[in-house]
Amino acid sequence: MPGVADPAVRAIRDRWRSLTGGSGTRDADRRTLIACSGGADSTALALALATCRPAPILAHIVHDLRSREDALADRDAVIALSERLGLECETEEIAVAAEAGNDEANAREARYRALERIASRTGLRYLATAHHADDQLETILMRLLRGSGPEGLACIRAARTLSECTLIRPMLSLSHAEAVRLCEETGVQWREDHTNSDTGRLRAAIRHRVLPILEDIAPGGSARAADAADLQQDLLDLLRLHTESLERDGLMARGADAVEFRRAVLAQAPEVVVGAVLRSNLGEFGRDKRSRQDLTRLVSAIRDGERSLRRFDLAGAAVEIEGDSVRISPATG
Repeated sequence: MPGVADPAVRAIRDRWRSLTGGSGTRDADRRTLIACSGGADSTALALALATCRPAPILAHIVHDLRSREDALADRDAVIALSERLGLECETEEIAVAAEAGNDEANAREARYRALERIASRTGLRYLATAHHADDQLETILMRLLRGSGPEGLACIRAARTLSECTLIRPMLSLSHAEAVRLCEETGVQWREDHTNSDTGRLRAAIRHRVLPILEDIAPGGSARAADAADLQQDLLDLLRLHTESLERDGLMARGADAVEFRRAVLAQAPEVVVGAVLRSNLGEFGRDKRSRQDLTRLVSAIRDGERSLRRFDLAGAAVEIEGDSVRISPATG
């Protein structure tokens, strides 16, 4: 087990404490479930938090998107790690290969549901994953390429509430290289998921083709990008406050089949805030995401002074702008 003086261990432990209530929480109330795939990152997280008391529990989810041999080898590696560290280990199996839609998204959702079940079963309030600074930078770059707005660019949150527990990410300030170093210096072998090398996937292409160049140009850039994402989270929280205020001030009526706003109130607000109000309310009447271009077009129509009725149909929702009113309702036909 690595010493608590190791800088990576200390950083992970300190962040874990701050994300589980800080100095106002007793250690007995912050026992944590660690999602452990057997890879270098989650192995490093297990090594660092195994030094804490009360000891964490490891959890491994077996899924059917890899060969059965590889999946069971990953599980066995996590069980062996738990035995080496003297930790409890919980495992569960999920089947997602036959589901419609995106395999990765389906697996991620099913994995979190399984981890929540384990957290509930073991009575643990916190679930820790090993997302790190390189993951954060990859996500920032992916969302920039997709033209994401403020919410998308906030990227990976350090903590968020799930239905059964609180998800925490104590490694967001550390790089993948730090995780590898911790494993190597401890003499622990980790498992490699070869699907992570498939550069036909955007994230893998950024990881293997782009991040090494950025690290060469600006060493330590991923940690600074993680700091930038934290700042973006603060700005997003501020935007949400303004959005809630604008929604309160501008609301005329809300019912099960429509919501109506005062056009003049929306017209005077910054575009990014009006766009956030529209996006939030459009989501009540359709699942498809609206593009930035759609929202910009709506904001322009709200501000242009034209009084006659105009209707915009946007993937499940309709927006009617007329006189002093902006009305959002389900699309018909």
